[in-house]
Amino acid sequence: MNFENLFKIIKTKEEKKLELKKEEKGDGLPLRFPNKGAQEEIAKKVNIQKIIDECEIGQLFGGERIINSISRLVLELRDRIPQYDTILSDDASGRLISLILKQLIDKKRKEEEKPNSKIYFLASGQHRDEKINSLIQDFILKRKNELGNTLLVTEFIATGGSISPLVEVLEREGINFDLATISVSRDPSENYGKQIQRHLYYGEVGNSALNLHNVHQYSGIEKNKEIMTPYPVALNKNDRDQRSVHNARQDVKMIAEELSKLLE
Repeated sequence: MNFENLFKIIKTKEEKKLELKKEEKGDGLPLRFPNKGAQEEIAKKVNIQKIIDECEIGQLFGGERIINSISRLVLELRDRIPQYDTILSDDASGRLISLILKQLIDKKRKEEEKPNSKIYFLASGQHRDEKINSLIQDFILKRKNELGNTLLVTEFIATGGSISPLVEVLEREGINFDLATISVSRDPSENYGKQIQRHLYYGEVGNSALNLHNVHQYSGIEKNKEIMTPYPVALNKNDRDQRSVHNARQDVKMIAEELSKLLE
């Protein structure tokens, strides 16, 4: 056996180890599944076309790229899914992906006879307002002893500036957490800084998650810079389309059910 073939065997074994169990670096990004193996597993287990065809709201989840990116995010989190006691959702645009992940988390926690995860919706990226950041910090301080293992969820990270204040307070208070996002706009190994890098799990380098940005009519809520609150604000009745909100929630349920195959 020549060295080239031996190297291929060793590399294959290492990739299989990563597929079975991910190990985190002490610093920098958590290791990711090999791209080829991840795509093969997603193609084998997830019927992406079924999701696209059955989506009530094609504007949100009707594209192959965003479904593939969400699938990849679930795969990256798979070994950690049951451990999350709490989800912190970066609202408003992060609400729908947070609800998908909550359904998956609670499914696995039920199998392990654990209680359902808690979820809190925070308007953390609200114009980077210092008053809002202070209110969010107070929220975390009051609940730090009950959060447990926490998953911070946002739909898209561009520069990292919006999510950084929440990452900083979670680190400062010693809360054990991961940061999950569908899309990052740039190679995270060379961007964002170590504070974000060491917690980050993502679906793709790209922008498919912008499908979920500012779609208030489907989430039923919005960030409102006129109101000093760390929480998203419900749309008024004139702006809220209850049927669209209902259809979006049905899509969330259907997508979570299909993606749960990645957890088997």
